[in-house]
Amino acid sequence: MGFCTVCGNTLELTGQCPQGHLVRRAVAATATVPGTATYPPHSLGPLPKANSTRRFLGSGIEYVGYCICVWIITVLDFFSGGILGIFSLFLVGLIFLRDFNGGAFSISKRVSRMRVVDYRTGQATSNTQALLRNSYYLVLPIIAAFIPYLDTVTSILFMFFVGLDVMMILASPQGRRLGDLLAGTQVVETKS
Repeated sequence: MGFCTVCGNTLELTGQCPQGHLVRRAVAATATVPGTATYPPHSLGPLPKANSTRRFLGSGIEYVGYCICVWIITVLDFFSGGILGIFSLFLVGLIFLRDFNGGAFSISKRVSRMRVVDYRTGQATSNTQALLRNSYYLVLPIIAAFIPYLDTVTSILFMFFVGLDVMMILASPQGRRLGDLLAGTQVVETKS
């Protein structure tokens, strides 16, 4: 089994692309992360752009899920006299780890059936790349948590980065945002 070098679709058992593209060379798939496959290296062409609508829908669901968790933790923290606020560390941990193993822990990647891969090789990203990819989204809340008078500044910067990422995803031919450029990654659709 392999992938079409034009559209990225899984090749049929006959080695033909279901969209009818002429495939010069099939690239073998390897399971680096369950439910994912390796994409062709750039020598065969760029990776296909992930569906932006599905990507934004998945991210929206993830964002709403995180907001609900924050509200629940805030209520629990209030009624427990500050003791149950420790659950916020679990939420930060989930956000921190969400793109590890190619996005296996990300709610949005699971909902939209996408993964994060290395832009150059098509292989699943390393955990270092995953951290670098989301570094500015991780650092800003930490700054806000420890330096209270910077809450407004970090909130404005956070929303600036969200807006910038949305524009970059829509404008980039491969749908790469700022974090993808920093880490050398790209979001692609899974083939299963």
